[in-house]
Amino acid sequence: EIQSPSGIIHLLDEESDFPKGSDSTFLAKVSSVQKNNNALSSLKVGKHDFELTHYAGKVSYNVNGFLAKNKDTTSTKDAIISILLSSRNKFIRKTVSKLSMKRGKPLTVGTQFTNQLNLLMKEINSTSTHWIRCFKPNDTKTSNVIDKQCLLSQLAAAGLSETINIRQIGFPIRISQKTFTSRFKPIVSDLVATNSMNDMCQQLDLQTFEYRIGMTKIFLKLEAKKNLDKRLSEIFELACTKIQKVTRGFLERRRLHRLKNAINVIGSRYKALIIGRKARFCYVKMRNRIILIRSFFRICL
Repeated sequence: EIQSPSGIIHLLDEESDFPKGSDSTFLAKVSSVQKNNNALSSLKVGKHDFELTHYAGKVSYNVNGFLAKNKDTTSTKDAIISILLSSRNKFIRKTVSKLSMKRGKPLTVGTQFTNQLNLLMKEINSTSTHWIRCFKPNDTKTSNVIDKQCLLSQLAAAGLSETINIRQIGFPIRISQKTFTSRFKPIVSDLVATNSMNDMCQQLDLQTFEYRIGMTKIFLKLEAKKNLDKRLSEIFELACTKIQKVTRGFLERRRLHRLKNAINVIGSRYKALIIGRKARFCYVKMRNRIILIRSFFRICL
């Protein structure tokens, strides 16, 4: 009800325009206009107080200084303009006076907030939003301190506690029958081909209270889904172990085969080298003997 004529922000801006408006008249106007509003049922908390019921609980407000803060007479812009208007330079005073005349009526804090909120909602509505819920760990703004009661009250105010309870009682997991069959088929190695989801669930050892079958989807309890995922994870882990075993065996056998071939090549070349050296040694020895015999015969002749 931000833009409602009977809204609190609109009434505050309206009261700020009246010369004789005050915080007390604003409170009286709110009490008169919003007397049938359940969110403002506790208006008589104090002489200058009223109480609003937000989604997170009841919040008390004190109206002292509401109008002055809403008018924002001590804003930075107004202070700068007043300083410039008091300048001794005629050109500056003339220029600032023209600018201040063009500014028109200054916007109140409530109007600025409303305009910013409208721009924000326009931006949000033009996009695909993804909300992130944030919770205060404690009311004292202390680091590394978690107040369980504070968190529980916020969960209850946001409606998450009821949502969690409903999801635990019902069947929160909703999967299409085609996806369910293809995903959990590896759990049963000897799965019998069937078009019946009941037969499929029985082969997966699901109890009757753990699932419900719809027209196109199957609804599961959270614990049933966790058990199926655990069994599927164990099967995948076993399959990965077998694949690793076979792959490592293949790689090691190939490495061993290459190592044997390399050893055979080195051995054959080493043998060839040794045989070649022996043959060369025999050749040199025989040639030296022949030379010796020829020289002996030449001496004799």
